[in-house]
Amino acid sequence: MIKVTYSNIRYQTYKSDPKLHYLWVLLPLIVAGGLYASSYFIFHSLPDPLENGTGSNSGKFVESYARNNLKEFTSIGPRLVGSIANEIQAINFLIDSVEKIKMAAASKYNIEYEVQTADFGSYIFDDMVDIYKGIKNFVVRLSSAEQKSNATLLINSHFDTVPESAGAGDDATMVVVMLEVLRVLSTSTNTLKHPIIFLFNGAEENSMQGSHAFITQHRWAKDIKAFINLDAAGLGGKEILFQSGPEHPWLVQHYHKSAIRPYGTTIAEEVFQKKLIPSDTDFRVFRDYGKIPGLDLAHGYNGFVYHTKLDRFSSITKYGSLQNTGDNVLALVTSIVSSKELENPDDYAEGHTVFFDFLGLFLIFYTEAVGTAINLSVVVIALTTVLFSIYSMSRNLKLSLGYILKKMILILFMQMATLTLAAGVSILIAVIIDEANAPLFWFSQNWLIFGIYICPYCFVAATVPTLYLTWRESDIPLRYGIQLFNHSHCIILILLAIATTCLSIRSSFAITIGIIFYTLSVIINWATGLQSRAFSWLIPVLALQIIPFLFFSYLSQQLFTLFIPIAGRSGCTSQPEITISGCAIIIAVMTTGFLAPLFGILRKSKTVILGFLVVFVAFAIILATPLAFPFTKDVAAERHWVFHTERSYYDINGTMTRNDSGYFLIPLDRYFPTTIKDIISDTNYTRTGKDCSEMLYCGVPVYISKFKPLSNYSYWIPAERPVIPNEYKAGISLLNKTAISESTFRYSFEIAGPAHLQVFFNPLNQSQLVSWSVCDEFPTKKFFKESTYFLTFRNGIDSNSFQFYLDFKVPENYEGPVFDIALAAHHTNYEVTHTKEFKQFLSRYPNWVTLTPIVSSYIGLRF
Repeated sequence: MIKVTYSNIRYQTYKSDPKLHYLWVLLPLIVAGGLYASSYFIFHSLPDPLENGTGSNSGKFVESYARNNLKEFTSIGPRLVGSIANEIQAINFLIDSVEKIKMAAASKYNIEYEVQTADFGSYIFDDMVDIYKGIKNFVVRLSSAEQKSNATLLINSHFDTVPESAGAGDDATMVVVMLEVLRVLSTSTNTLKHPIIFLFNGAEENSMQGSHAFITQHRWAKDIKAFINLDAAGLGGKEILFQSGPEHPWLVQHYHKSAIRPYGTTIAEEVFQKKLIPSDTDFRVFRDYGKIPGLDLAHGYNGFVYHTKLDRFSSITKYGSLQNTGDNVLALVTSIVSSKELENPDDYAEGHTVFFDFLGLFLIFYTEAVGTAINLSVVVIALTTVLFSIYSMSRNLKLSLGYILKKMILILFMQMATLTLAAGVSILIAVIIDEANAPLFWFSQNWLIFGIYICPYCFVAATVPTLYLTWRESDIPLRYGIQLFNHSHCIILILLAIATTCLSIRSSFAITIGIIFYTLSVIINWATGLQSRAFSWLIPVLALQIIPFLFFSYLSQQLFTLFIPIAGRSGCTSQPEITISGCAIIIAVMTTGFLAPLFGILRKSKTVILGFLVVFVAFAIILATPLAFPFTKDVAAERHWVFHTERSYYDINGTMTRNDSGYFLIPLDRYFPTTIKDIISDTNYTRTGKDCSEMLYCGVPVYISKFKPLSNYSYWIPAERPVIPNEYKAGISLLNKTAISESTFRYSFEIAGPAHLQVFFNPLNQSQLVSWSVCDEFPTKKFFKESTYFLTFRNGIDSNSFQFYLDFKVPENYEGPVFDIALAAHHTNYEVTHTKEFKQFLSRYPNWVTLTPIVSSYIGLRF
């Protein structure tokens, strides 16, 4: 040791700080691997299913009963609004099932049911108007003479599906869960304090029309005080609680109290409500139109099959999912209907809720106000602890506090730059991979994410501190230098916690968890004197990173299980590499933030850190092999919607100016252009962008509103006309045009065709839409962010036409065209005969593609 004097302050230089043998790195790496494997096992574990409901299992949810119902129900096949399968066969299945339950029910219970055929209804949903007529719901009410209250709990799921899909996951699993819960409750010896309504709604896939019809039109709706919505964006696994309230924490309290295997997080709620997930549920309708609070639970595992023909009973590879969901839902329903809160829920409204489960063992929840208090308290304690630790360093080293603080500030900015650089490297790799036309390499092989995105991050995050600690002025021992890096990382988390809390981001609890456990390690090191020991201080730091590492590893299972399948249906304009690399960065920051600087205490530390780079290179080589191909047959297939379409367009004089037919190919993922290149290479295809200036939505018969942004990226291949029976041909007729005033004209229309119709219209030349008959609400910029209006018309099996009017105000003395209008029809509610040529085209697709072929038509007019 050499003593040096600068400005009357004594410093000690440390020429040879002791270091650990580099092989010690194996211990934390093995532990980390074990923790991650444990999180994987915990996330995917399911209970053993019950196979009968007799003896000790009496009064319990029995999976085998639900599973048998699921097999029978999905054997009906796809169930689309307006089809015999949905309007008759599915309803008959539900009637038969409830009749069997009634026969076995205890005498004290009364089970009523009816088929609701909804009258005309309409509402604005996002930036479109949903219109329906004649759709069906099946409604069951369970009550008893002992009940003195009409305050009712609603449980909802839907039995309709998208085209081609048998909907085993979405949402038949929840249908059979509800039936089994009804069976168990109706045979229970316990007394339910409140009635329960089981709503099996028949039009959820049409922007939640079934739930809207029930909550706005059914006579039982007025008694509902709370609801539980059950849905799915996958098949199997555990159901996640991902929406609550709003502002009714008592519902989450009942979930906390009753759920046998809780699984839910505020992070999923905020991600969903920020529309980062291209889906929605009936929760929104009950909340917005029923003004009632509720809970939203859904299966999200195996989202690859969601809305495809792979969502079928045979895709279930592991039992236990129905048992898990049934146990939780049964316990939750029993708890809520026995509660005092259900009578007057508004008396218990206390603001938003923060909730998250810990490894499925228990649920932690508190109100947003309490969460803010917790976050700020932790921030104050952590900041105080860090400052006290720095003060303790200065005392131990006999250096001024100001000098140590200067070192701390330098390291803090260095750590900020390090995290920024590490994240930037991972994102840059994502951009390069996307530009190289190799996106989605992790789609079916998610382990590749570790080598491609996490390892480069760890390499940079560990390299910078290690180099600084190697080349630093040696006036501070190595152990203190590493501790300052960890303190700086804690301060970064503190700043993030403050920012997210001020922005009312309830997911900030995750940042607080990281702060809490590091702060505890600092306190232990100071209290025991280990802070100044050469190596002993590592023990509390490493030991107290076990729980947060396990928690964030578990969170990574949730994030990747959610976002990876979404990448296959988020459109060609999405940036899935940025999304997945972003998720990887978040997990890396939270799991390795306090561990990366520790490499500096190892001998040959730079060589050890180089291992991350070696792993990255090895994985990069794998990207050039077939092992990194994104899709696999029947497991993680690429989805393609192919519309066999006939089109016609008429000018303002009624003259047909376009009349053609062909195939529309809509790109649903980033890899689509690579896949489709060989399939269409010998066809006379064109891109639809050239038609966008002439036809609404580029002449594409958009099926649902989320396809709108993809219309000008689609492909058009000329082909023979599809087979459309005359009785289902779509048409739009102008019934009359009348003058409302000198400058306002009413255009009355009738449309007819199959059960799935869309109308698009766009005012021209400063004309303005001033009124309409399609909805009580009128469009504003709040709802419609573009000039083209989007209307969906859905009808049941007994209805096939709609009439409506549009009122336009035109400029003074204007005699030109007022608006364009188009009718798109999709023939999905009856058995369609595909042409031989179309079948041959579909056969070109590889077996790792799951197809949704739809016959459609498009009629455009100008008035």
